[in-house]
Amino acid sequence: MNKQLPDNIMANEEDQNGHFLSKEKAIFKNLAYSSAKESDSAALAWISSQKLGDFAMNKMSPGTGEMLKVTNISTDKVITHIPTSGGSISEVVKSAREAKEGWSKMQGHIRARHLYSVTREVQKQGKLLAVMECISTGVAIRECKNVMLAHLVQTLYHFTGWAELSSPEVKDCQSHGIVAVLLPEVATLTQIAQQVVPALAAGNCVIVSPAAPLPALLFAGLCVTAGLPPGVLSVIIGDEARQALLSDRNIAMLSGSLSSKEECKSIVNSLQYPIPVSLCQVGKSSMIVFSNSDIESAVDCLADKAFYASGQTYDSVGKVLVQTSCYEKFCKRLKEKVSKLRVGDALDHSNDIGATASDNITAIKDALTLNTHLSQFKSTSTPPSDGSFQIPTVLLDVQPSNDIWDEAMLGPLVKVASFRTAKEAVAIVNHSKQGVGCSVWSEKNSLIMHADEAAER
Repeated sequence: MNKQLPDNIMANEEDQNGHFLSKEKAIFKNLAYSSAKESDSAALAWISSQKLGDFAMNKMSPGTGEMLKVTNISTDKVITHIPTSGGSISEVVKSAREAKEGWSKMQGHIRARHLYSVTREVQKQGKLLAVMECISTGVAIRECKNVMLAHLVQTLYHFTGWAELSSPEVKDCQSHGIVAVLLPEVATLTQIAQQVVPALAAGNCVIVSPAAPLPALLFAGLCVTAGLPPGVLSVIIGDEARQALLSDRNIAMLSGSLSSKEECKSIVNSLQYPIPVSLCQVGKSSMIVFSNSDIESAVDCLADKAFYASGQTYDSVGKVLVQTSCYEKFCKRLKEKVSKLRVGDALDHSNDIGATASDNITAIKDALTLNTHLSQFKSTSTPPSDGSFQIPTVLLDVQPSNDIWDEAMLGPLVKVASFRTAKEAVAIVNHSKQGVGCSVWSEKNSLIMHADEAAER
């Protein structure tokens, strides 16, 4: 005898326990995402309206070097071609040198007013700046808008306050003069916030050498609109210009984020004279999860930090150590989380992860080919056929002695290993060849403090 089901029960839909689902639950279970694509028309209009090139004395002037092709890696479409600086950056350095005296000796209150105007202009044009970052680097628009742009604005406000206090509070501190800043291919807005803004607030003139020039050029243009004095912020385009910048004796300090240890060494070795250097290698952070921690929160945090900007930022989490007693529970929850991540067009708000640089994809695929014996799981999302995309991948039961454990591969790849005691976990982290930082998850403060004290810095 067939049992009559209530009107609000779906006869063909069951949950994991074999119970029939209500119509409402069945709808939410099968609910699909629709496209919510951000328009890039304003960004493309700005690009076509500009004579792109080196930015000096508050205006852009095309260089004399080779043409740099700028491509949207989410679609493989060419955005524009920008003439590089070539080997000559004398005009850029000259403009910075002329502005140095006035900017560094300016009262902190007046310098703060300039930075406040820049902050307000960035807030007004935030959408344009976020879209420009998105199409230039392939970072998902939701991250460009909600994270990177917010970070830039907060940092501007913060250092505007420091500029205001610089005269009464830090009278004896002197600016370096002209600071050269090297920006990586991904997360340009975040690096502008962390390296360019503090240097400007301290009274330095800044010359930026970006790998992705469009967001930096737009930011410089917004500074002009806000009334920043000519020569205070400059932008140069191309590798030849970067080499010329490093050999220029007017540069008083070098700051930047680079993708590899070899690149850091190459930059330092190319310097012709001793100057202060602050370089950060883009690497992977670690995470230690103890059995008494909040597993749900730890997994959510891992998903945010490991796959933010497709796992290509300087502090993405790449290695996770989980205590044996909660290892299975953690991996099960992580699999549920990762399987639902959506990969696709970076301009689509419904996507969690955008595009990944082709070099990083190649490195990940080569590593996975050499480690087919390791268990793994991936997102179930299917990315578009056009563009450069890497499915988020998690490798399980990785031994710290395996070469892949210490490989600093940028991209959406996470390696998970187990440990028994706190001493063992800290020892594994301390023996890492590279790493930016480490987070410790536990409900016991004493355990966290013990791990913190034992960790090498």
